[in-house]
Amino acid sequence: MARETAVTRLALTERAAALLRPRLELLRQSRAVDLQIFTYPMDAHVDVDIAFLSRELFVGSTVDHFAPALDGFFRFLERQPDLKWLHISSAGIDFETVETLLSRNVRVTTSSGTTAEPIAQSALAGILCLSRGTLRWIQHQQQGRWAPPPMDQWPRDLRGQTATIIGMGPIGREIARLLKALGLHVIGVRRNLSDRPPHCDEVRGPDELAEIARRTDWLVVACPLTEETRGLVDRRILYALPRGAGVANVARGAIVEEPALIDALSENHLSGAFLDAFTEEPLPKSSPLWDWRTSSSPRTARRSRPATNTAKPSSSPRTSPCSSTARQ
Repeated sequence: MARETAVTRLALTERAAALLRPRLELLRQSRAVDLQIFTYPMDAHVDVDIAFLSRELFVGSTVDHFAPALDGFFRFLERQPDLKWLHISSAGIDFETVETLLSRNVRVTTSSGTTAEPIAQSALAGILCLSRGTLRWIQHQQQGRWAPPPMDQWPRDLRGQTATIIGMGPIGREIARLLKALGLHVIGVRRNLSDRPPHCDEVRGPDELAEIARRTDWLVVACPLTEETRGLVDRRILYALPRGAGVANVARGAIVEEPALIDALSENHLSGAFLDAFTEEPLPKSSPLWDWRTSSSPRTARRSRPATNTAKPSSSPRTSPCSSTARQ
């Protein structure tokens, strides 16, 4: 007698269902799973076992305000008594709803690493922009000024400078690779010191950050927001950096003490900052961080589309919806 296959109920958006249809059909045809698919939003209440929080649901949301689509999906998840697994298309899980699901022993996985390339490229673009004085060029261009700097204000070569990267996950590793290619001395900061990630000249623990900061030209924040990392880059760390150092944050705004960062910039202790994250989003018009010494992006460092001329797009880790990290 054939064993009956248990029904698995999956909730995802219409767009995600369309993109994943070939893989979902393979699952159905294998008969390993009796898969029932429900597309969000639903007209009627349904109970599901698995949910996929895809990236289009994040569009229009900030750390302080969720767009209706994301807020509605979170409310939907909170009403699911049988939910066993949630997959999130981003790397971060610092959401109240996710914490609630974890407390209910729901398995939560993320697409950690799938956006590492565009985020690392954005961080590199920010550092290049600041190091070469591009913000000043743009300011002069808007003013119609031809103002080459005197020799004593020429930018320093990046080769030979030191970059300290906080967080050695997929994003931090890719940033390390790009900066190492430009000839920087790269220090990786992580809790696990048992092995050295590729492209790092040194690996140190978070407790050594104040000492490392004294010889850091570029401090790059690429770690998740946790209770341990909240406010990690505080006034003490920022002012331990050499005068003229720069900061790049492609993680979460709450990791950096924003008032101290503003002070360090306004006092010219720091030469500039590239920021893709802020403690308040959208960034208020009154914020000093709109200053010309700051290059900012509205949480778009990870936004990217595959190149149309890519011969084998499926070979890129960014295209794999199953490149995930389990957290439970």
